[in-house]
Amino acid sequence: MRILSRLWTVPHGRIADAAPLRIDVETARTVSGLQARVALLLATTGLLGTALRDFAAVAGVSWGLAAVAGLYVAAFPRTSAPHVVIAVAGLALLGQDGPFDPVALALVALTHLVLRLSWWSAHLPLDARAEVRAVVPDARRLVLVQTAVQAVGVVLWLVSGGPGIPFVAALGGVAVLALTLVVLPRD
Repeated sequence: MRILSRLWTVPHGRIADAAPLRIDVETARTVSGLQARVALLLATTGLLGTALRDFAAVAGVSWGLAAVAGLYVAAFPRTSAPHVVIAVAGLALLGQDGPFDPVALALVALTHLVLRLSWWSAHLPLDARAEVRAVVPDARRLVLVQTAVQAVGVVLWLVSGGPGIPFVAALGGVAVLALTLVVLPRD
């Protein structure tokens, strides 16, 4: 034990005399914590604003409430705030009359995006940065899952009497493009 204590002793017993360490780190492209929070703010505002579009007498009121909720979720992503926002959006859909609204498909994608962005915002402090390489696998998973979910949603919508074939062809082209971007490796 005495040998180890001799190895770790600073000369003359003063730590202030030791030269500070300098560490240089090179990274590839990065995403900042602030960028993740701004994306979370926009996704949350879009989710709630779209879900509450039929409930306010004035359209600006629902978007104003959505912006305030988005600010709160972006400021506190670790709490249950994102889940409460998603529950409110779901309850807003339950309160609508009439047949299936295709806007629900966009809300599903926004809900998934809010959940993933809140996870990244909770784990990435405002002044920190994450390499894009670390974010890409999660983004690919999100696109792959949403492509499958949206395809099933569109098929169910068409079975229930949705619009004609041109819309499905355009959406199918977008789905194939998204799937290609997810599957093909890039450097």
